[in-house]
Amino acid sequence: MRKFILLAAAAVLSMSVSPDARAEDTAVKKASYVAVVDNLELMNESTAAKALNDEFKKSRDVIQTIIEKKEKELRDAEQELEVSRTTLSAEDYEEKRAAFVKQFQDAKSELRKQMIVKEKAFKNAEAKLQQEIINIVTEISEKRGFDVVVPRSAVVIMAGSADITEDVMKLLNDRVKKIDIVKKK
Repeated sequence: MRKFILLAAAAVLSMSVSPDARAEDTAVKKASYVAVVDNLELMNESTAAKALNDEFKKSRDVIQTIIEKKEKELRDAEQELEVSRTTLSAEDYEEKRAAFVKQFQDAKSELRKQMIVKEKAFKNAEAKLQQEIINIVTEISEKRGFDVVVPRSAVVIMAGSADITEDVMKLLNDRVKKIDIVKKK
């Protein structure tokens, strides 16, 4: 008899749980697990990112040195042109002046092309680094069962355990020391 009463009580209790409560229980079981990653930190502080930034700065310094050298050459050529103005005929002076202007425009155009090529090469290298980060985030997400990974910049409040940036940084630094910059012609 006691067994019957216990079974009847269990049946009554199970029927007293509303369908909404059962649906909530199912929803809890299907909850998504979300992680957060600070992409800006990875793109600025990782070993590969620092190497890439250093190389970009060196490249920019080289271009600046070339620009300064070319500017000095052009100033010297302009001064020579002005000095020779008194000894040249008006026609010869205009011819040399036109050649100087063309030389100036050609130098400016060549430097602009070099800058564009280098900027594209660095953007491609940054894209490679970003792809490496995505691959590592995907790997960590699959191992830990995260359904969604969002950028840190999109999060207002989070639990510390949801931030996987440190883990991504460690793997990224272990795997990628440097991204080669390939200049396309």
